[in-house]
Amino acid sequence: MNLQTPGSAAAQHQPGDGESLPSQGCVERDTYYRREIINMIVKQLEDLIGTEADVDTETWNSRRLLLAKDKLGYSLHDTIIKAGTETYIWYKNHVESVYCVQGRGEIEDLDNGKTYPIKDGTLYVLNGHEKHYLRAEEDMRMICVFNPPVTGKEVHDENGVYPLIVEDDEEQANPITAK
Repeated sequence: MNLQTPGSAAAQHQPGDGESLPSQGCVERDTYYRREIINMIVKQLEDLIGTEADVDTETWNSRRLLLAKDKLGYSLHDTIIKAGTETYIWYKNHVESVYCVQGRGEIEDLDNGKTYPIKDGTLYVLNGHEKHYLRAEEDMRMICVFNPPVTGKEVHDENGVYPLIVEDDEEQANPITAK
């Protein structure tokens, strides 16, 4: 096993130089035929509180842990749905997977009229872009994954929709042809 410290020659490795990758601290990943080195990402929720990654509205507070700029193909959010609220949402441009880790409430699927209880340990996936109401009896802490990833600039429009925003970064917009 070839363990290297940050800043060493192997840790400075660039894809395509014919050497093997260091085995600690980063991985090589093919992304649309483009090779890149991805370093491990480590974040603390407390470090995001009060930053632009901490989006607080009347009915929810979303702490955006991973965004499109992290280039993982998804975004990850730690979201609080506030007690006593009802929020209309429609992810027309995104698929969302949600896992409740705390609290109680319900989700009403407006496409089929069914209402499902939410409590600790409940997972729901909006893979059909369902229009829905989210109601919280008490604060609900939800871990949410979005695909495609959000940029962090999105806000729900008058229809409850997050617009599809593509980062201005040429590599993000077209990873196949970007250099």
